Amino acid sequence: MIEVTESTFGETVIKAKVPVLLKMYSDGCPPCRRIQPLLDRMEANLHGQVLFAKMNVESNQWLASYLRIGGVPTLIVFIDGCEEGRLVGIQSEEKILAALGQEQFPEGDLFKTKNTKTIL
Repeated sequence: MIEVTESTFGETVIKAKVPVLLKMYSDGCPPCRRIQPLLDRMEANLHGQVLFAKMNVESNQWLASYLRIGGVPTLIVFIDGCEEGRLVGIQSEEKILAALGQEQFPEGDLFKTKNTKTIL
């Protein structure tokens, strides 16, 4: 997972060629630590299809404020440089995949892009 700062946000997130899942977190946040293993697994499964990034809200207060982060963890999906959805708090893999427009098929670790960007 790539660490993003205010100075690298534009190049890493806005100009990304693939969808980005940006985790907004703080070091002292237990739910932020609890969701990390799930995100690490998803990153391995979606390698090359989705860019997984994270930003510390305490170190990047201006951008966290600009993005209107009210609680952590907050997961924001960016597609073509635009915010397409967000999830706040601990989330299931299914909800995160839906936010990304990905669908997992039961017969294996195959992923298919949906034609919708609906957030549950």
